[in-house]
Amino acid sequence: MQNHSSFLESLSSSLNDKQREAVLHIQGPLMVLAGAGSGKTKMLTSRIAYLIEHCQVPPYQILAMTFTQKAAQEMRERVASMLGRVGSLQRNGLPEIGTFHSVCVRLLRQESFYTSFTKPFVVYDDADQLSLIKVMMKGFQLDDKKVNPKTIQFAINRAKCDATEGDSSECFGWRRVPLADIYKKYQEMLFTNNAIDFGEIICLAYRLLRDHQEVREKYQRRYRYLHVDEYQDTNRAQYLFLSQLASAPCGGHENVCVVGDEDQSIYSWRGADIRNILDFEKDYPRAHTV
Repeated sequence: MQNHSSFLESLSSSLNDKQREAVLHIQGPLMVLAGAGSGKTKMLTSRIAYLIEHCQVPPYQILAMTFTQKAAQEMRERVASMLGRVGSLQRNGLPEIGTFHSVCVRLLRQESFYTSFTKPFVVYDDADQLSLIKVMMKGFQLDDKKVNPKTIQFAINRAKCDATEGDSSECFGWRRVPLADIYKKYQEMLFTNNAIDFGEIICLAYRLLRDHQEVREKYQRRYRYLHVDEYQDTNRAQYLFLSQLASAPCGGHENVCVVGDEDQSIYSWRGADIRNILDFEKDYPRAHTV
């Protein structure tokens, strides 16, 4: 493996000035605003490699989250290539790089003692969720020809994107259906089936960190450097989960790097909240922006 000085020289020569500025700013909150095709992934992977190779940060203390498995896999491969570890990943280790959902599922399985599950839970996909909603509707004597189950599914999923609690009935006002009651019953049936749905994965992980200080502090110590790609597409639940790990009011270290473009949000239909990136400097007053 090349020595630290040659690694840094090689890395710096492949980056432009702004990419280099973001890579080298490793302490405290960092927001990188960059459009499509501007080398965001290159910057992120270079930053992770720099932390490991030059700053001697143990890989397990680095967490990077993105939105698709494909993007996460690309990031893993790039970091491995930069570190010269393509053929020896198990021996040397890599940081945790994954989607928000994969990271949260892993956390929930590792900390299942703090959940209501007495055995490994299953994750419901959209079809499983819709089937459960149809069963539940019968208990409320709702005709699925008059009330579209997918409309209820959308409302439930949107509520989970916003991390709405089950007793927040003001968030579930609907003229034709007592949606607050439906949401509560749906949650009961979901957990009775030893299951969580896609939206519940992040909500449950957030609440676990929020409600159990010892767990929150454990993961704050483990993940000393946090990275989030496409931050403009994060929803409220994802924002709250990240805040539990990173923000100072929650005891976090604030070593968080978010990358995004306020003009490129494409997931508003699934709850993406553009305020997350617009308010980053308010949430983290010490933030450095590139």
